[in-house]
Amino acid sequence: MKEIINAMREKRCVAFVGAGVSVNAGLPSWATLIHQLFDALKSKGKVSPAAEATFHALSAIGEFSDPSAIVELMLLTVKRLDLVNELRTVLSPAIPMSDVHKTLRSLSLRGFVTTNYDRLLDDVVAQNAFKLRNSFKDFRTVATAVAAPGTQFLLKLHGDLDDILPPDDMEVSRGESFVVLTRSDYTALVQ
Repeated sequence: MKEIINAMREKRCVAFVGAGVSVNAGLPSWATLIHQLFDALKSKGKVSPAAEATFHALSAIGEFSDPSAIVELMLLTVKRLDLVNELRTVLSPAIPMSDVHKTLRSLSLRGFVTTNYDRLLDDVVAQNAFKLRNSFKDFRTVATAVAAPGTQFLLKLHGDLDDILPPDDMEVSRGESFVVLTRSDYTALVQ
């Protein structure tokens, strides 16, 4: 424990942050997010009857252990851009900065690595922080960001709400970032 406290005091501590941190600001957990996305897309007539039936069948038997598989199902009939746009709506925080985020800001940590798409951590890090996403260019910058004295960093492994490209887009192959939503997206991320 002393090592962690010393690392925090010396601003060497990096936090790995997931959806649980954003729940405190009124954002959904990953599983709840999937339901909210589905319901919103369905209400706009963007989900096919077959996808709806499959979704309800999986929901009835509790088959949401892999939410990315449900997103994959949605993407069979819903345009990725529509899903990402709806993701932006669902991930609009009820409050701009929760008590958890305020506490994280007060700790002045070295940086954050997150799987969150939302922008709540963007306001936790300093204005001059390195804000990195899952693009090739940003991955090459990670070592510089981590080594830069006195500068925080934020690395969004799964991308950001602004990342609307699908992983197979030519721009992604040239180094642009994308939102990781499905199991196949994870595969594209590590290639």
